[in-house]
Amino acid sequence: MFNLTRTQQYLLVALAAVLVLTASCIYWRHIASSRQAIIIEPNAAETAPDNDYVVEAEPKEIVVHVAGAVKQSGVYSLAEGSRVIDAIIAAGQAEAEADLDAINLAQPLVDGQRVWVPKKGEQAGSNPGGEYVDVSFGTAKVNINTANLVELQTLSGIGPSLAQRIIDFRAQNGPFKQIEDIMNVSGIGEKRFEQLKNHITVY
Repeated sequence: MFNLTRTQQYLLVALAAVLVLTASCIYWRHIASSRQAIIIEPNAAETAPDNDYVVEAEPKEIVVHVAGAVKQSGVYSLAEGSRVIDAIIAAGQAEAEADLDAINLAQPLVDGQRVWVPKKGEQAGSNPGGEYVDVSFGTAKVNINTANLVELQTLSGIGPSLAQRIIDFRAQNGPFKQIEDIMNVSGIGEKRFEQLKNHITVY
């Protein structure tokens, strides 16, 4: 074993201390650089700006004309998806003589529709404009001599163009005398008539 002087021993201790300190510095610099390399993505929910002014879509409205045996006949704006009963309520409820069993209170309304509430004993064709709302949604049959474009389309197999042809045929040739006459309209043959005959009528 080497015999070192006291001075040499001090130098060795100092050298060891320097080596330890240098190694420590290198280690901590490596840790620090590793931390800087990690990119922490912020949570989208935390960084999303608060929006206290979210604009909600306004509900669509339809406009219908309510007339007949109601307390306040007139034109009313209702929410899209409203039904006949809603139109009658908007018109101040039905009169005492109204025949609510003659119409379909659950029928959905469409924009521009005319809702006619008949009186008890009133015939289907006697109201001005001839537009009842019961059509084929209820038990009543569609009067093909008075039904409008919307009512005709409630019949099975009748679309907008065919409904318009029925109305045009009516205007050119007068009212149908019997339900079989509807087969004179272009596009309605025997097969389609079989689908319609139990759901239509004439007055």
